[in-house]
Amino acid sequence: MAELDLRWFDNPEDERQLKELVDAIGVLDANILSSNDVRQLLDVFERFPNDDGFESFWGIVHLLERAGGYESPLVESVRRSPGEFNLTMINRLLNRGIKHVGDQSLLSLLEDLALSERGNPNSARLAMHFVKYQRNKT
Repeated sequence: MAELDLRWFDNPEDERQLKELVDAIGVLDANILSSNDVRQLLDVFERFPNDDGFESFWGIVHLLERAGGYESPLVESVRRSPGEFNLTMINRLLNRGIKHVGDQSLLSLLEDLALSERGNPNSARLAMHFVKYQRNKT
């Protein structure tokens, strides 16, 4: 099977590109995602941190969650370019009781991003929202 390459996807509002993205995701088997596949999928979130592709990005979330093994690349993705979907995935890990990925505390990662001057303000606000939500759960 050829390696997944989603670099062509450059407009999360273009109907044709969104259909092609959904089709590309739809043929992937969660049981055999390569590390390149995971990276390519997370890269979509990094390149479009404030978009949802008219909700088509949820297909990426669900595919990665079915596949498993995406946690470390997800943490790296959030460190590079925090956005709506990779932050949401961190929150979903916390909701499942996963508090650490390797030696990285997921709540600390969100806290750092919430207070950080880097990145976009939407990501900082969303990270703070998730921090407050997680703290109120306990």
